[in-house]
Amino acid sequence: MYGLGVLNKRFTSSKSVDFTTNQPLVIHKIEEMCETIQKLNVELMEKHAKERTLEEKVEQVIID
Repeated sequence: MYGLGVLNKRFTSSKSVDFTTNQPLVIHKIEEMCETIQKLNVELMEKHAKERTLEEKVEQVIID
């Protein structure tokens, strides 16, 4: 109507940003996060195992 259709073609929406240029960086960050989560899970499991061992030792001391 007022020439807005012509102007509309000059502007691009933020939805049309090309994410392929950032994709390798995002994938790398996600991989780093997964590795960190795995390390933390291993540490947590080791901590739980040590706590169980200590609880068992305390029970043995109490029983004896």
